Amino acid sequence: VCSHAFSKDLMEFLNPNSSDCTLVLFYTPWCRFSASLAPHFNSLPRAFPTLRFLALDASQHSSLSTRFGTVAVPNILLFQGAKPMARFNHTDRTLETLKDFIFNQTGV
Repeated sequence: VCSHAFSKDLMEFLNPNSSDCTLVLFYTPWCRFSASLAPHFNSLPRAFPTLRFLALDASQHSSLSTRFGTVAVPNILLFQGAKPMARFNHTDRTLETLKDFIFNQTGV
């Protein structure tokens, strides 16, 4: 679904010694809401070149989903370093609401 998806383990991708922000999308390939969110999520790296983006298939990473309380998909978490800082909770999943969320949380 997501062209910017990485197969790396999330905890390898997130650097606990860094203050870098990473937006992580938990999705499943068969979820129509995940599918409709994908183009918006995939355009975020162009809007926020200083942030990192990762899409994880929640069905392939159930231990991570459990660890971060991801009970439904799509679910978007913002990490700073390796710490989850905020969860995107809007049901209106558009590029604008995603951009607003990132800006409000990071100031970027």
